[in-house]
Amino acid sequence: MKTLLDMKTNIIILFLGIFLLCACEKNERLVYTSEASVFFKDFSTETDSLMVSLATKKAGTDTVFIKVNLLGQSLNTPTKFGLEIVEALTTAEENVHYMPLMESYLFPKDTFMFEVPVLLVKGDDLLKKQTVTLAVKLKADELETAYPDKQLVRIIYSDMFMPPVGNDNYGNMTYFVRLFGVYSQKKHQMIFEYLNEDLPTTRYAMYHKYYDPVWQACSEALSTYCSENTVIDENGNQILPWR
Repeated sequence: MKTLLDMKTNIIILFLGIFLLCACEKNERLVYTSEASVFFKDFSTETDSLMVSLATKKAGTDTVFIKVNLLGQSLNTPTKFGLEIVEALTTAEENVHYMPLMESYLFPKDTFMFEVPVLLVKGDDLLKKQTVTLAVKLKADELETAYPDKQLVRIIYSDMFMPPVGNDNYGNMTYFVRLFGVYSQKKHQMIFEYLNEDLPTTRYAMYHKYYDPVWQACSEALSTYCSENTVIDENGNQILPWR
């Protein structure tokens, strides 16, 4: 004879099985049976910005690649999707700060990710004083758009040195501060000129630079230089040694 405990256990197992079955069916519909559509996997309404510095680029232009992802089954033939400028959010000027986008793009077959090139232009004096924004949004064409909160990306850029992803990068710049002290554009420029390499764009990558002997040597050398010389940053403050 089954005990009350056994009956309760069977009921729990039954409900758990029903829940897992429904979840699997829902997931299968999402991945395999939904119509193919595109979205920005790396961006959302909460993190919609890509910070770009043109100061490290010797050429007059720089190509930024934006990853577009496919939802649904992979395509059998290249299929069109669109991008459009969101004028209300854009301060960059076409043909001055960026080159026009194409009317449509072809998402390749047999893949779930495609990189769209966006050509940014340096040279305008405004970019040496402030950032400009180029807001780009996915637009339905032969492919629909997926996820309303993952259709927009703002490219924020200038011809100045600046943190790769804003002041909150690296977890409030934790690993940068440990290695180089308080951030400034002037210090950023010195690091680039010493290493001929820009700052990493992710916290994970900066974490590894913290333990890199070459970057440790750079930190030591620049700190010593600042102790022996008067170096003034963009705000008129002297950069003090940090080691």
